[in-house]
Amino acid sequence: MRLSGWARGPVVTAALRRAERIAATVDRRFLSGADVVVLPTLPLLPAPIGLVDGLDTVRAQMATVPYVANTALANVTGHPAISIPGGLSREGWPIGVQLIARRGAEGLLLALAHQLEKSRPAAITYPTFA
Repeated sequence: MRLSGWARGPVVTAALRRAERIAATVDRRFLSGADVVVLPTLPLLPAPIGLVDGLDTVRAQMATVPYVANTALANVTGHPAISIPGGLSREGWPIGVQLIARRGAEGLLLALAHQLEKSRPAAITYPTFA
């Protein structure tokens, strides 16, 4: 909270404008010909324990950026997104699949996630990814 004190007036306005430009780019490049974009929820396996130990707030945030890059996109642009189970890594870690839709299409994501959940047998064996 202390770090955010500098973000006032023109800084916030500029950030919101930038977010809207990024959202428009996502709409144009990825969602103009598709209903949903599919990508890993996390592009990396979970961080090792202690990754941010001893780091100040800014350095800790920077260290985690590679892990949250895909989810940050929807946070910045306002696009609805949902993460669903996608399988297990070789190490047995769950792999999430993130679905992103056009702004205002939350219902589409919920319906798709519901349909995928219904089609999955209760005792499914998840695929293992390298």
